[in-house]
Amino acid sequence: MREASVRRPGGPRIWRRQLRGYTLTNLLVSQVIFLLVLTAVISGHFLGLRLFSINQVRLAAANDLARSFNQFTADVRSAKTVRLGQGSPTSFTEVGRDTPQQGGAIKLYPAVDTNAWILYYLDGADNRLKRRATNGVVSIVAESVSNQVVFAAESAAGQVLTNRQSQCVIAVNLSFYAFGNSGQPVGAGNQFRQYCLQTRVASQVSD
Repeated sequence: MREASVRRPGGPRIWRRQLRGYTLTNLLVSQVIFLLVLTAVISGHFLGLRLFSINQVRLAAANDLARSFNQFTADVRSAKTVRLGQGSPTSFTEVGRDTPQQGGAIKLYPAVDTNAWILYYLDGADNRLKRRATNGVVSIVAESVSNQVVFAAESAAGQVLTNRQSQCVIAVNLSFYAFGNSGQPVGAGNQFRQYCLQTRVASQVSD
């Protein structure tokens, strides 16, 4: 928009506004810019929803494991005796002496009386890590476990012990092929290549 002046003979100068409209080219450029901005906003929104969904699955699985292993930590720290080996819902076989103290199960005795115990074992039937107490109650600690050696007794330097030792560290290593209850697969070609849990709990046992 601009102004122009017109002077009448013998009279004052009169100002007259001249209006200049948009051309078709201006209109098309404006529409293209608007569509580009709208596309960017929508793409950002869907990306945010996708990231939220991914993080929701991961955080839910992490929270479930954290709650389960709070109980495990308390059990190990209160145990008077710890045994490692292989186990099932009805049996437990301890590893021998002069043998790496590791396996898919760990048996904890809260008191000197060995009639009371807590067994954590990897159930090969459904690939779940489970907790079973003397009263027969079984609870699921972790699901979709892919490795067989879960527990190990280590020294303070991180070396796997070959014999029983007091003041050892109980190491837990879990690898998963899926995320907990969601069942979302983990591995090559999937959204997550690896999902694992590693934790250490100090234990002071009688032997």
